[in-house]
Amino acid sequence: MMKLSKKYGDIYSLKMGCHTAVVVNGVNAIKECLVKKGTDFADRPYSWIVELDNPRYEVSFHVITASLSPGITDAHFDEKWQRRRQFAHTTLRSFGFGKTSMESKICEDISFLLDEFRDIQDKSIDTGAILNRSISNVICSIMFRKRFNYSDPKFSFIIDTIGKLFELMGTMCELGFLPFRRPLNQSIINNYNTLGDDLRKFCKQQIDEHREVFDPDNIGDFIDAYLAETMKQDGNKDLTDD
Repeated sequence: MMKLSKKYGDIYSLKMGCHTAVVVNGVNAIKECLVKKGTDFADRPYSWIVELDNPRYEVSFHVITASLSPGITDAHFDEKWQRRRQFAHTTLRSFGFGKTSMESKICEDISFLLDEFRDIQDKSIDTGAILNRSISNVICSIMFRKRFNYSDPKFSFIIDTIGKLFELMGTMCELGFLPFRRPLNQSIINNYNTLGDDLRKFCKQQIDEHREVFDPDNIGDFIDAYLAETMKQDGNKDLTDD
């Protein structure tokens, strides 16, 4: 990229498969793009993968329909997106995310992690898989107010599902840039869709379980905070289960 900038300047475009990308080089050009005119460049481009992941994601001539693009990472940059981001950031911070109080949640699961290592002494192990479960449990404690046993079938299934999604992401990104290859890789696309559906079902189940026992005077995790916030919405559907 730096070599091309010497030939074409700090700002140039190039074709990446069926997409046109604009490359910005140099401190001054990057500062003008991301700082001085940050709002102008804050929106998200069309993404074929996001369209697969989100059934409410609609596009007209590759322009994202804002009202039908819930969430934060995939949504159109507008006032709704800013309110959702502010809610997520404030809520995560209140539960210790990015703060020293997060240490207690990490230490709590480390004790279970050490017990797991003691139980499998003198055996060949995949430390990556166990560490993934430990880290995921810290996240679950914030999102769901509970941790899962490492051997929990449902927990193992969802961890494996996320792992498989990441394994497929490289191929899916290639298919996003090279759409003519999609008919030749339909089995991979179908597998990706199935994994995504499984992950959404798991998250929806957690939300439904929280909704059944929800107590607005006892907000203990991110989903509780989300449910409380949706009750405050006056016809303004900034937050949805999607």
